[in-house]
Amino acid sequence: MKYIAVSVNGGSKNQYIELFSGSTAGSAYDARAFYGDTTNTSDKSSNGFISISINASTYYIRKYSGDTASACSSNMVGTEDSASTFQSAGFILANINNAELDYIQIFTKVS
Repeated sequence: MKYIAVSVNGGSKNQYIELFSGSTAGSAYDARAFYGDTTNTSDKSSNGFISISINASTYYIRKYSGDTASACSSNMVGTEDSASTFQSAGFILANINNAELDYIQIFTKVS
């Protein structure tokens, strides 16, 4: 599995988002990039979700915790939630470090 290190709401850099590979031919993506270490292979554990806004709708990304990565990473700002129930809403294509395209799974809140 591959992850990108991020900080969440200005916190420590030991939060991660899982990245998925797949065909990206002809797929649209936002030119803005997620920046962070993608080489950390230490164990990660799921620790809830963080909200994001896509086209004026709220979705959630599963976040993981692990050991501290590089000092340079994107800061995700959103509402954290580890108590609700979520279901997959698919994947978004993301620009990672302006060097590659990967998918990030997004979720909707069920309850």
